[in-house]
Amino acid sequence: MTRHLYRIAAALLLTAPTQALSQASVPEVMDGATIRETVAGNTTIGTFADRALSYVVFVAEDGRLIGRLDDGTRERIELGRWSIHGDRLVGEWDNLKEGEPDAFEYRIVGENVHAYGQDGMLDRIQFFVDGDPYGLQAIADGVEPEPEIRATVERWISLWNAGPAPIDAARFADYADLFAPGEGYLAVDDFTGEVLTLRGYPEYAETWAPVMEAFTSWSIERVGEIDVDLSGDTAVTFFRFRGEGILTDGASVGGMTYATLVLRREADGWRIVHEHLTGAEE
Repeated sequence: MTRHLYRIAAALLLTAPTQALSQASVPEVMDGATIRETVAGNTTIGTFADRALSYVVFVAEDGRLIGRLDDGTRERIELGRWSIHGDRLVGEWDNLKEGEPDAFEYRIVGENVHAYGQDGMLDRIQFFVDGDPYGLQAIADGVEPEPEIRATVERWISLWNAGPAPIDAARFADYADLFAPGEGYLAVDDFTGEVLTLRGYPEYAETWAPVMEAFTSWSIERVGEIDVDLSGDTAVTFFRFRGEGILTDGASVGGMTYATLVLRREADGWRIVHEHLTGAEE
């Protein structure tokens, strides 16, 4: 789930759990052991009850809190610590509330786990998902995302750098994990003189596989470096490549192409969401 999806999740939490609160006369209060089992090593997604600030927080088993907060205008990463005292979770952030700890009672409301302050008032509407799907631990540990982004781009190049191997439906299926699922992928390809606008990887594969049947060989080679412009969960990459192929009638074709690939960070890695190819001068 990306930034946009957790905003949607937070918006839903503002309505559905509130209804659940009004319907549930006695929410189940969690004891300390149950809180620990629920939160340790998992990620909470939620929003504050009194202000428009949504968040995802990885609750690391080693006692760290790694949060990504979003107030609608910008995101930021915050670090802190957590512990269980009695039947309450205590959280303490480096740069929030001047580092003062907060203790929360957790109550099960429907399928969600809400946090109540020491005054007994609802503080946070939230739920938990398994593990660290947003890679927050890697961000906190200072892992540089560009190598993974470049590796994803190189795999895209490998898809088209087939040589005498056929670029057919089976080959496209082998590379499907590179691309955003469903209609989350858009390609605008303009390197043959005809602009193709393709929505979704299945349409992309179904369009290009028959075209490539006219070739007995097709290869591409990157020219120069891959430029990466990274902003949060989105990366825009730019590069050039030379393509060369042999048609079934024996004719040789080739040329230079500008490529722009836009990638988005998903729970399990970077996925290509947009491709734009256009002819380039030699």
